[in-house]
Amino acid sequence: MFNIEKIYEYENSFPKDFTMLKRKPYGNLFYNTKNPESHDSNHCIITNLNADLDEVIKDIKTFYEEKGLTPRIFQGFLENETE
Repeated sequence: MFNIEKIYEYENSFPKDFTMLKRKPYGNLFYNTKNPESHDSNHCIITNLNADLDEVIKDIKTFYEEKGLTPRIFQGFLENETE
């Protein structure tokens, strides 16, 4: 048997091994300015879909553009996904 919570955690955090990680109330921002073309190294995973998504998108865009990176966004899960 497998542990769905462990799989969920790994799927949403594996880039931390080769990037910098900035945690936000709405999700995780992974970045590596030395590897700007990598989608795995430079993306955000939104884990709180109840947040004000317009503000979240603005914050993500600003964060990555200030670092000279292209903002890439993924949804970390779907509601009731682990059930």
